[in-house]
Amino acid sequence: RAVIDALSRWPVRVMFADEVGLGKTFEVAATVAFMKKYYGVRKVVILTPKSVLAQWQTELFQHFGITAWLYDSEKKSYIDPLGHMRTISNGFVLSETTPDTVLLSTQYARGNKNQGSIFNRADVVLPDLLVVDEAHAARVSKGLDGAPHKTQAYAMLEEISGKIPHIILATATPMQK
Repeated sequence: RAVIDALSRWPVRVMFADEVGLGKTFEVAATVAFMKKYYGVRKVVILTPKSVLAQWQTELFQHFGITAWLYDSEKKSYIDPLGHMRTISNGFVLSETTPDTVLLSTQYARGNKNQGSIFNRADVVLPDLLVVDEAHAARVSKGLDGAPHKTQAYAMLEEISGKIPHIILATATPMQK
């Protein structure tokens, strides 16, 4: 039902929010697979914590037949589910030569205070679909001074959300955050 509801919107902009272990990854992956097969979505970027990048890659490949390339920032290369490596030729993560479906660490993508997000470059090739796992990390909270403070992930999404047609957020903690 959740996947059908997500696909009934255009553009697809939804949040899958369930308790831990109830299948958000499968709901998101099913939506992505359908969009790639039937909606003409080609470029997909999936942002997730580094600790679950490999899990996402395995589940996309085994259960949905999606070859997602995991970006290894230390090796400056993309790695497919079978271990094949593709080195970035132009030194930039999101370019014309980027594989169609990529997995990136949210922390890497958002950058830091000295260096902005990977989406800031003028020559960036934005995806048709952006998926953000653990989306509760992108939030605005009140600081000790009572003023609103945006996380770096929130600032990144705020900056690019108007430029990417389809966005899927997934979180297990929507009420707490």
